[in-house]
Amino acid sequence: MVGVEGGPNLSKKFEKMAQTSKPKLPSERKKPGPKPWATEPQECRLMEGVPGYRQAQAKKPKRNAISKFLDDFMPTWWAEFPLREGVTAAADRASANGSRITVPQKKIAGGVSVRDIFPRNSRALKAEELYSRKYYQTRVKPLVEDKKEEGSTQGQILNLVKAMTKEVFAQESEEIREEILIELKNQLPIKPTVGEEMTPEMFAAALKSAPG
Repeated sequence: MVGVEGGPNLSKKFEKMAQTSKPKLPSERKKPGPKPWATEPQECRLMEGVPGYRQAQAKKPKRNAISKFLDDFMPTWWAEFPLREGVTAAADRASANGSRITVPQKKIAGGVSVRDIFPRNSRALKAEELYSRKYYQTRVKPLVEDKKEEGSTQGQILNLVKAMTKEVFAQESEEIREEILIELKNQLPIKPTVGEEMTPEMFAAALKSAPG
């Protein structure tokens, strides 16, 4: 895993898990192989989303349905597995040591070129998505927990997260909204050019816009 909580491509991960009748956690796998980018808690979270992914696969147009599923899923993913503190600093240290991750010379875990994980229609994060990544745990999650009803389905929870994030962001102070809007305007491009360094922020944006 290269400096981002969540790995290179959740869409492909879901597709692989959906093809298995009963996906296994890392601790249940017997055959040796490459270390998976997802931790066991992340694998559990992904397994919870597999039924919804399968439903999206069955809809038409399939690409749009899967894209909608990921739009709903990603806010809760970032809320549970945010980018770790110090990731960017670690990347900077690696760069200083001559270990820059470039495109397409270096490969990510599993032998996939970094360039390959980016869809042609990659887009930047929206304001509410940037806000969620920074403030979900402290400002949105408590409200979600209060409003979440016992026995809520995964889809209901995802819809609640999206609705509460939008509502809280709309009511934020002018200072916070200005902070997010500045980040929105200045956020880094999410598709690197040949020889350009890959950053955690680029990975995050690519995950959000990953196609089916």
